[in-house]
Amino acid sequence: MENLGVSWSALIFQAINFGIVVWILQKFLLGPVQKMLADRKAKIDQSMKDAETIEKRLVDVEKEVTKTLNETSKKADKILAEAKKAGQELKAQLKADAEVEAAKIVDKAKTNMAEEEAQMMKQVESNIAGLVQRVTEEVLADYLTDKDRDRITGQAIKHVSQTLQ
Repeated sequence: MENLGVSWSALIFQAINFGIVVWILQKFLLGPVQKMLADRKAKIDQSMKDAETIEKRLVDVEKEVTKTLNETSKKADKILAEAKKAGQELKAQLKADAEVEAAKIVDKAKTNMAEEEAQMMKQVESNIAGLVQRVTEEVLADYLTDKDRDRITGQAIKHVSQTLQ
């Protein structure tokens, strides 16, 4: 090869230099770069797995939220229905109580009116009886004896009392 202008010693020296440079590049440049790329790939893979896990968890949470909202809505509807029912029952009870109270008031008023009417009738009878007695005594005073007057007055009072009843 020397005929070609290549020196074996220079060629060996350059091959050794090339090997050293390749070894240095591999050791200090390619190794760390490959390690960094592998670490990055592992981080990306882990991030993808985490994203999938988070996405699945998000779907689960959304389902749970939907389920909870549905249950809450059902409970709220049930509570609302119970409240309406209780309100209607209370309204009916209050109405019934008011009707009973009104009936009691009407009955009491009728009883009071009947008592007052009876008292008024007794007063009227008493007044009429007294009036009849005075009128009879005055009219018959000149014509009858005291005994006849008392007998006629008693009969007139009895007759008026029977008529008023």
